[in-house]
Amino acid sequence: METTKKRAVLPAIFFWILALSKCFDLIDILSIHYLENRFSLIIIRLLFIALYTTFGIFLIMGKKGLPLTICTGVMTLWSLYNVFTTYLNASIPAFIALISNLAFLAVWALITFVLLVDVLPALEGMKAKKPLFGKIFLITFIVFVVTRIVKSGFHLSSDFYSKEPFYCPTDFRNFLANVIALIPLFVALFTMALWISPAPKAERTVSAENAPKSEFYISIATHICLLLFTCGIWLLIWIHKATRFSNLVTDEQPSNPTTKLLLCMFVPFYQIYWTYKTAQRIDKLAKQYAVHSELGTACLLLAIFVPFIPPILMQDKINQIATKE
Repeated sequence: METTKKRAVLPAIFFWILALSKCFDLIDILSIHYLENRFSLIIIRLLFIALYTTFGIFLIMGKKGLPLTICTGVMTLWSLYNVFTTYLNASIPAFIALISNLAFLAVWALITFVLLVDVLPALEGMKAKKPLFGKIFLITFIVFVVTRIVKSGFHLSSDFYSKEPFYCPTDFRNFLANVIALIPLFVALFTMALWISPAPKAERTVSAENAPKSEFYISIATHICLLLFTCGIWLLIWIHKATRFSNLVTDEQPSNPTTKLLLCMFVPFYQIYWTYKTAQRIDKLAKQYAVHSELGTACLLLAIFVPFIPPILMQDKINQIATKE
């Protein structure tokens, strides 16, 4: 078994929180004697309690290896089962539920595969592709988070007249409770993935003068359409991309794009702070290329009152810098 020096305390704590929540679920199920499929629900809760507890133990010990890989493989198989048992009908909530379950499957499959790369000698050559797997995981994780939150706004129901269950909206109080309950899962999965395959430290490997600025160019029309029609997924991808662009500033410490993205996703109002600081960096970078820019204060105010506008203004300025010779 491979042992890493760094222990993963944060994901371990959140996996144990998940195990504790499943214990409360189990107590509720045991208290209802005439619940349909009671035995299978008890077995499922016991399985999750065992898996989440085991994840926490391996993470707090800082150990990777075959046992941990088997546990993540079990979660992958469970996620696959969820995909096949998703209730589908001709409705948007059903489609979102399917996408959410597929993304959850992909997240666990990627974690399991990266662990297998470290365990199996036959996959030794795949270690060089870990950064690519990291990018795929990031996109998949964002899709999972967004769709799972949207999915929390609906629940399956039935009435005396309906022959089949149907999706109906959840009231705001229950929706908020569902979203809060999802936070430990989101944090546990993301921090576990960072521990398994750590993101490289942000380094400025090229100077601003020689930076491949063209890769950051995005048509404004395309940018606006993606912001409008991707349910927030493109915004999260763009935050990661814009942070990488801001690292081209020569007189600032580089930021880790993944860390900034995580903070924007889970820390309330952090995105306002990120917008302000990134706009300031874009202003500095524009000055290096003799492009007029005064985004900082304007983007701060707009991020508070009209948050849709700053990403458009910032990308427009990025495009000007990217096309500047």
